[in-house]
Amino acid sequence: PQELVAQAASQPLLFAPGTEAQWAYSNTGYIMLGQIIEQVTGKTYIEAVTERVIERLGMQNTVLVAAVPPAELGLTTQYIASPFTVNSSSWNFSQAWSAGNAVSTPEDMAIFLRAYYTGALYQNPETLAAMMTPAAVGVSTESADFYYLHGGYYKGGFLGHGGQTLGTESDVGYHPATDTVVVTWANSSESGTGRGIYHIGHALGITPTWDEVYLNLPAFRQPTVQDLIGMTLNLSNVLIGSTQEPKEPVDGSTYSVTFNADGS
Repeated sequence: PQELVAQAASQPLLFAPGTEAQWAYSNTGYIMLGQIIEQVTGKTYIEAVTERVIERLGMQNTVLVAAVPPAELGLTTQYIASPFTVNSSSWNFSQAWSAGNAVSTPEDMAIFLRAYYTGALYQNPETLAAMMTPAAVGVSTESADFYYLHGGYYKGGFLGHGGQTLGTESDVGYHPATDTVVVTWANSSESGTGRGIYHIGHALGITPTWDEVYLNLPAFRQPTVQDLIGMTLNLSNVLIGSTQEPKEPVDGSTYSVTFNADGS
């Protein structure tokens, strides 16, 4: 953990803390939370979480792995990405530590998610309320159907979190309105399971599709014709619609196009 935090601390800040409408996901923050847990409880991170969460909730098929996972866990072969030629099954879980060193089952994750997002784990109701507040407001890569909380994310009514290691990827969520739990796991780092909540939620009729959400993110929203009216664009090349023939400017000049309300 100390090496992970030191490596991150040696890098320049992406933005000053507290900057309005600025937020970035950071695994290092979870590593530091693990260190705080050890300082407060006087126990190792694994001991503290096992006692306070795993054993308390009766999650009999969940363990936190300190190093290379032992063979008796029976984990499937893990890969970095397609075409699955790089086997990463022997990666050391200390690389993730408190940011993601758990091995579990869908059934145990359902137990955890329900307890986590209903407040059953906390002595003070204000803890859950604080966790449910948005991490930041006005972030261009978020919308009403997708944003990060101080204790996870919000995805079209689902509350949860995803994760990615050197050989796995996951997305888990709890939908309080319907008491639905979705757990998606894959044995590859680049498998796109971060969209799993939307794909499964849409199939169940309780969330929009990921494409619908993505196209409404301010940072990625595609302009409509109405957005373009009165706008002049300088183009480096154009495509003739009738012939699908690309036309490039002469001598490095540019084409200038203005969109008018009458459609011209």
